[in-house]
Amino acid sequence: MDLRQLKQFTVLAEELNFRRAATRLHMTQPPLSAAIQRLEESVGVLLFDRDRSKVRLTAAGTAFLREVRQLLAQAEAAVATARSAEQGVTDALGIAAVDSVAFELLPGILQTFCAAFPSAQISLQMASTENAIAALHKGTLDVAIIVPSANPAGGLTITALTEERFCLAVAAHHRLSHRRTVRLSELADDQFVSLYPFSSGPGYSVALLQAFHDAKIYPRIAPGDSRTLANLVLVSAGVSVALVPRPVRHLQVAGVTFLDVVSEARKPLRYPLALAKASGNDSPLVKVFEDMAREAVAGKRKRPTRA
Repeated sequence: MDLRQLKQFTVLAEELNFRRAATRLHMTQPPLSAAIQRLEESVGVLLFDRDRSKVRLTAAGTAFLREVRQLLAQAEAAVATARSAEQGVTDALGIAAVDSVAFELLPGILQTFCAAFPSAQISLQMASTENAIAALHKGTLDVAIIVPSANPAGGLTITALTEERFCLAVAAHHRLSHRRTVRLSELADDQFVSLYPFSSGPGYSVALLQAFHDAKIYPRIAPGDSRTLANLVLVSAGVSVALVPRPVRHLQVAGVTFLDVVSEARKPLRYPLALAKASGNDSPLVKVFEDMAREAVAGKRKRPTRA
């Protein structure tokens, strides 16, 4: 199996006609048919159903097509990266970040960065802390903004960036929806939807558990989804309430009201954000990104915020 065969398979899957596929590939039908047959033998399954009138993808062929398209895209990206390096263009930065920073912090950082380095090739993915750390270990990322846990991952350099606040999402008809600020202890009888499974977001989970412990309440936790929007829809229906990162307030979900939430001492509930990179990564672009992130945080602190 080689990339040429995979390209031939992809074109045939798109055309579902050997004549048209062969024309696109600048070849004749018999060699194309033979190449597809060899590919099926290599994979060990039939990828196409064929008869005299039409060609159809099998279930296995449909699944294979999804993977092949990703593989071909990665191969093209690898070629582009190699050619860029040959030309001396190596300004590339792979970034991951937890979803909550996409609303306020991250856009400002990237705007400043891209203005300073307009030729830099930026790749960005929104990811859980768990997935971002895994990508850093694999070397597929350069830097990430994560919610750190008490037990830092080995092989990484993790530095504190800032703290972000939680807020409370409730249904518009919730008994406390008219309030601007509530104490966590006032929610002792409510059911909470769990937004952050411990395995994917231990930093979030630890902060939430500590807040509940301090408030001396033992919350009822309903099954949740890893996607914030899905959980907010449950909140809108009055099924549960949710503690979410405060920047999530920027999402407009019908029937959901966001309230500030504080401890018994009237202190905001917070969780940490940190920068993470592979230990020994001395990339100048990573350092610049880290410096700009710290500057963005400092600028945010200087701006007045609603209590």
